[in-house]
Order: sequence, then C-alpha cells, then structure tokens
Amino acid sequence: MGSRISRYVRENPGADFILAFIITLIIVALIYPFAEDIANELTNFGFFSLVAGVILQVLALRNRTEK
Repeated sequence: MGSRISRYVRENPGADFILAFIITLIIVALIYPFAEDIANELTNFGFFSLVAGVILQVLALRNRTEK
C-alpha cells in the first residue's frame, strides 16, 4: 500500500497542496462563527495552497503528454 501512495504522489505532485486546501476549508467552516479573523487568514492560506496544487498538476500533466 505504501508504494501505491508514493507512486500516486510522484505522479500527482499537487495532490498534497490540494488536500491541504480541502482540510483548510473544513477547518475554516468550523471556526468561522467563533474566530472570523483567523478564519479569513486560513482562507488566504488555503487559496494559495490550491493555486500551487493546480499549477503543479498542470505541469505534471503537461510533462506526461509530452512523453
């Protein structure tokens, strides 16, 4: 199982960043009513994480199609 995960991460380098975005979004949804300022800062972090993940995925896809 460990080799499947490591192969997936090698083939999809943006997966970690996209997963971080999803987790951040869940956390923001839970803490927003209690700590708006912190939730807004976490939202910014999540957005940049998503952008980084998408860019890495696009580059990986581009490299796969060039081969």
